[in-house]
Amino acid sequence: MGLVDKITFETRGARGCSNSDYTFAVTTCCKLIGVVDDELHDFYWNPEDISRVLSFLQDSVCPECGRAEWDLNHLSTIDDVPERWRWACDRS
Repeated sequence: MGLVDKITFETRGARGCSNSDYTFAVTTCCKLIGVVDDELHDFYWNPEDISRVLSFLQDSVCPECGRAEWDLNHLSTIDDVPERWRWACDRS
């Protein structure tokens, strides 16, 4: 099981689909942490307002620093998830 609780995350407003799989990731440019929907290619970068989502199919700049060349590294442990995102964590 992943670090993100799908039901909790979608209840808060994520626009996922039945095949959405969510993972925490950090940007390589400015170290912004968010949640990636690998199925829909979305990046949720604001833990207080997840309606603010970046679509990798349409957008190419980092939502935090505006850099055009950047990538994501996935987080593998809950210890890497900041407190402001803990509401989205799988507690099982």
